[in-house]
Amino acid sequence: MSRDENYSPFGPMPAPRLYEPGELLFEFVQGHTRIRCELVDRGEYGIEARILYNEEHRISHTFAPWHCVPFATPRAAAIAWAEKERKAIERGN
Repeated sequence: MSRDENYSPFGPMPAPRLYEPGELLFEFVQGHTRIRCELVDRGEYGIEARILYNEEHRISHTFAPWHCVPFATPRAAAIAWAEKERKAIERGN
């Protein structure tokens, strides 16, 4: 059986993901942690609200136009979700 030097069972490593800055919604410090929330427009896929702890991704949610029934726009749904998450973080949940 011959060995192929180009074969790797794990395949090539993907390129590192590039950070795409978003619109700052809020930012505050809790203890030694800087917490910020950004809104990123994903075009036809909706609006992504993401929460970062010390510039590292912690949690995010994308609000698509077809999933925002009680809200007028995906942006309004993303802002409402972000505010709920902020209150939970401030309470320590």
